[in-house]
Amino acid sequence: PRCPGRTSIVLERPLFNPSPATGSSTLFGRLCSLAGALPLGGFLLLHLAEQALVLGRSERAERDLPSTPLRATLALELEFVYLPLLFHAGYGLVTSVQRQGTGTVPPAPLGSRVLERRALQRAAGVVLCAFLLLHLWQFRVRLWSGELAPADVSSELAASLSSTALGGVPVMAIGYLIGVGAAAFHFSHGLHGVCRTWDITLSARAARISAGLFTVTGVALFMVGALTVIYLATGSVRPPSAGH
Repeated sequence: PRCPGRTSIVLERPLFNPSPATGSSTLFGRLCSLAGALPLGGFLLLHLAEQALVLGRSERAERDLPSTPLRATLALELEFVYLPLLFHAGYGLVTSVQRQGTGTVPPAPLGSRVLERRALQRAAGVVLCAFLLLHLWQFRVRLWSGELAPADVSSELAASLSSTALGGVPVMAIGYLIGVGAAAFHFSHGLHGVCRTWDITLSARAARISAGLFTVTGVALFMVGALTVIYLATGSVRPPSAGH
């Protein structure tokens, strides 16, 4: 029984551990969802837009256009992209290990399909992590060290994607296609997770509508990214957003 005259303070969402009975999101779980979806979405959109602009103009025009100082660009990427994604990946890994260790899995109100999508989301996250590390090593690290000039990034990417191995197999291009697919899926599913953990889509109808919209978004991002990779690797397909 409650004592008269005393106010009970209820913490609606725990900081760290979600409730196995309700599957409620924690404060850190909410932040984790944002730290994954927003930086990843910005990373995808900016990179695709950058490649579209590069493909839509001549190499000379690209070199003549003013650009943001390299150190300022890399500092912004580190602060607003890589560090939030590092927190997202680290927190997701810790919570997954904890759930496996305790044998508790948050309930899936919509059935086994939700659990399957969660498993695909985690698998896409692992592939995406490997893809981002490869991309960072190929270009950002070389930019930081001064080995690669900013104006040579696009030509270097095209040379890498058009290279072959194992008897003529475009291994790097295939890897990039898989990475782009993992990024698009992880991002679109992550947006759905943001709406769920932040109580934006409370009804089943709202959840279905948001899931459909985010699926279309993911497919569109993958198509643009895949066409960009194919064009850079072969020169046979021009991305529709690249212009003339």
